[in-house]
Amino acid sequence: MFVGVCRLTFQLFDVHSLKMKRSVVNRLLERTRAKFDISIAEVADNDRLSQAVLSFVVVGNAKPHVDAMMGKVGQFMEEMAVAPLLRRQTEIISFGDEMASDEVLDTSLLDDMSVEDFQ
Repeated sequence: MFVGVCRLTFQLFDVHSLKMKRSVVNRLLERTRAKFDISIAEVADNDRLSQAVLSFVVVGNAKPHVDAMMGKVGQFMEEMAVAPLLRRQTEIISFGDEMASDEVLDTSLLDDMSVEDFQ
């Protein structure tokens, strides 16, 4: 299994209130969700009026497919022309059989942790 994570930073112009920013961000989120089956959310700089930082996740069983989907989603959001894209960061993480044999996830540490440890 492969998990692709993409973080997009958009420049917002003529936004003078959080209500106006929310309107732009919701337009990006709703249109993207309507076209693609992905998880997407605003993840940083929520109170900053000049930028919106959005992230989405794509999961699949083939790395080329995950990479292609991330490219399509990013391109779709950029072509909406709601706000210019400043930065795009992507990462693809592999889990399960696709992992190299020297990559071992030690889950024993997770047994003693609670939800509060991750916040």
